[in-house]
Amino acid sequence: MRNLLAGLAFVTVAVPPAAAQDSTPARGIFKSGEEVYVQCIATDQASLDRCDWFLMAAHDMATYYQDTKQIEVDFCVPKATTAETIRRVAVDRWRDKPQSRRYSAVSGFLNALSEKYPGPCKG
Repeated sequence: MRNLLAGLAFVTVAVPPAAAQDSTPARGIFKSGEEVYVQCIATDQASLDRCDWFLMAAHDMATYYQDTKQIEVDFCVPKATTAETIRRVAVDRWRDKPQSRRYSAVSGFLNALSEKYPGPCKG
């Protein structure tokens, strides 16, 4: 899990301001959108849990870097939003834009959040 979080931190820092490019490559150990999408549409709970953990970690890292003014991330997820809802947002975008699944899962996910929940948060 520590390796996953360290990897997500690196990938998230590499995301350009405002919106990530769907063409950001998924290099080395970093997950492509397809790898995460497969977990997110699975029917077994273990796969869904892996999907949710990945998405929560990517969200938390992006929020941390936004809060510390290291990147601009243009989304504001409502506080009562569930992990299942976030998963649906990611899956819907990857399903609607299948070409984006070839690239960075983090970039695609941040774009999904930016499109669904344009921000920044107020207050």
